[in-house]
Amino acid sequence: MSVRSKEEKNMLLSKILFFSIIVSCLLVGMYLFSSVREGFNNKSTIDYIEDWTVTDSKGRSFETGRTYYDERAFSEEFTITSKLPDIIDTGSVLCFINRSDVSVYINGELRMKYDKKADADIPGGALKEFYLTIPLNDSDAGGELRMIRGVTDWNPLVVPETVVTTYSGIYDYLMGKYGVSFSMTLVLFVASLLVVAVAVVMRIMNRRTIAMMYAALSILDVACWLLCVSQIAPYITKVFMVDGTMGYIFTMMIPFGLLIYINILQKRRYQILHTILFLLSLISYVLWTVLHFSGVVSFQNSLIYIDLLLALVAVCDIITILLDIRNGHIKEYIYSAIGVLGFFVMGIVQIAMLLFLEGLFNEVPMIIGLLCLLTLIVIQQIDDIRKVKLELEAEVQSKREEKEQLLINIVQTLADTIDAKDSYTKGHSSRVAAYATEIARRCGYDEDAQADIYIMGLLHDIGKIGVPDAIIQKTGRLTDEEFAYIKKHPVMGDKILKNIKNKSELAIGARWHHERYDGK
Repeated sequence: MSVRSKEEKNMLLSKILFFSIIVSCLLVGMYLFSSVREGFNNKSTIDYIEDWTVTDSKGRSFETGRTYYDERAFSEEFTITSKLPDIIDTGSVLCFINRSDVSVYINGELRMKYDKKADADIPGGALKEFYLTIPLNDSDAGGELRMIRGVTDWNPLVVPETVVTTYSGIYDYLMGKYGVSFSMTLVLFVASLLVVAVAVVMRIMNRRTIAMMYAALSILDVACWLLCVSQIAPYITKVFMVDGTMGYIFTMMIPFGLLIYINILQKRRYQILHTILFLLSLISYVLWTVLHFSGVVSFQNSLIYIDLLLALVAVCDIITILLDIRNGHIKEYIYSAIGVLGFFVMGIVQIAMLLFLEGLFNEVPMIIGLLCLLTLIVIQQIDDIRKVKLELEAEVQSKREEKEQLLINIVQTLADTIDAKDSYTKGHSSRVAAYATEIARRCGYDEDAQADIYIMGLLHDIGKIGVPDAIIQKTGRLTDEEFAYIKKHPVMGDKILKNIKNKSELAIGARWHHERYDGK
């Protein structure tokens, strides 16, 4: 298979990939958003507990609404009390988000006690908030609900939003609250996985680097991170604790694929910088993972350093892109540059939300940025393949022109040799070739046909090679026998040139160039 045919297959495969991504995203998105819409419809009854009495560690009490945050939750425990709905159906559950130690009492009876150290038996404990559910019965209707909430290490949420519903109602509640971002994350996961799969196939088929594979791996990693921090994934998978740990691991893996991708796009102009950033990311990944699982420093306590490294990678790559803009190199990867800059902006916004906006985790802007980035890297790959194809076509055209010029030079030399046999016809073949080519041009023949006619003109008298010099260079009048011999040179030329199978017109030009319009 030629290099050119490989590039044509790459182009076709890339276009199929792009079309498949669009169709897959639309199909998955339509299905998931229909589920979200059902969540918003709230077909199951969801009763919110609106009024709470909060008592701090010093015994002071005050009233609050559906939720309440207090910075003192980082250092002391609170007791919160309220009243359950007057009507509780069979199969109902109490549901609320939680991360701290908590004991739940209904009518003075301990119904559930969550102890992080005992219940989250993994290194570092539960590293994310998740929803706890407590089964209820008919006799609990109108009863007293009391929670003793221990000291928290993350979100100073004293009174969590608490609902009474069924298990199907929990799904409606979660989809109504987090469904949009969760659905978009699944779309992102499916799309990036598809890009990675196709890129791997292209890599195997062509045995050369397919740049979009590394960017798609990085985006797939971010999608996995978003699924880990989602509140819906634990409800579906029934894994309530380990996904928080996995979220940190996926976070530390984000720079790897992205650094390789940008380094390839920038043709390794900043190889040293990218190598340093890659090594720092690798050291960070190994260091914090070892420290966490050895119980020395948890991922939570190292988060600030992890985020700072991510910010450093983002800033450095933004600087390299800006340098390429200044130096005129950005045209080499304009689509990816736009996508990467947008992704970095959304990434910084996301980090800021995590660090400074406790309790608010809206991933939608960043997911939109990632979907746009994924789309643009596929477009960039298609454009890169198109450029390679054009370069190959230009190279093939250049080599063909070189070969044609070489052929013309050889033929010209041969024609000059033929004309040199007869001093009276010196330059005759070149003039015939020039006139015939000009006539062909004015008759509307294309350049390829004109080139063939030019060579035919140069070689039309090649049969004179078989005419003895004594005859062709004779200064006096030719005898009838000598003239008859000269008239054989078209037939001789036909015999010489007919072996050139791919240029059969050369033999035709030599054989019939003395034929008159009346056929004589």
